[in-house]
Amino acid sequence: MTVISLFEKWQTTHEHFNNETDALQELWIILLSARYSYRKEVLNDGKKLDRFVEDFACSHRHVNCDKARCRNVHEKNHNIARRILTERGDLAQHLFNSKNFTLENCIKMKHVFDTTDAPPPNTVLSNTEVSETKPPLSFGYHLSLKQMVRIADCANANHLFCVSVATVEDIRALLERRNGYQITVENIRSVTILFDTLLENGMIGWNWKAAMARGGHLLSKKTGKPISATTLSSALSEIKNRPTPVSKRIVDEIREIAIMLDANEAE
Repeated sequence: MTVISLFEKWQTTHEHFNNETDALQELWIILLSARYSYRKEVLNDGKKLDRFVEDFACSHRHVNCDKARCRNVHEKNHNIARRILTERGDLAQHLFNSKNFTLENCIKMKHVFDTTDAPPPNTVLSNTEVSETKPPLSFGYHLSLKQMVRIADCANANHLFCVSVATVEDIRALLERRNGYQITVENIRSVTILFDTLLENGMIGWNWKAAMARGGHLLSKKTGKPISATTLSSALSEIKNRPTPVSKRIVDEIREIAIMLDANEAE
């Protein structure tokens, strides 16, 4: 069953609010819907994050049930989901970034939400970064210096950018979305598969295409102009549908770099 059909079924059948497990399942479905809608509206269609959050909250405010118990449970879950999206960027990032989001993941997320405060800025996505005036991500905090060195090596070995040598500072400036920093892309599809593999391995945030496009950091070799989020999405779809030896090599190299992350965290 797809997320859409699951959500539609939930919208029309609310006899299931009999215990805490049922309430948690409803929260899980709401968050799954947020995850699905985010990927479609923000990642694919380029919708601003603050507009997405506002529209999502409004569209999920009411429930098709006259029972007080159902309405109370839904209001509580709706508020939790809204606050996760607006106040707990660290949890929202996990929701959108993870490969899967199961009911068990939802239960753990709610426990973290109930028992902890948002981490300090610059370690994860902060509340300020989910604002109208600032792009929602700061990528570099997910990576160590050694990992950025390896990413620079990967970029140079696979000729991703139109520079003689991409330095660690180039990679850091990209990942941190440094104001005014721009670099010309040699092969857009190869660059997108690099970022996508970083995303899949939890090393950068989920909204990299929109963030890069909004900051104008990646320039087209052909036009010299910033590459749009739509163009990045199209290039990524092309390379994923028709992988090349270069793209496969990039995926393998980034996965090796991700193992370094696990080793660093284990120390």
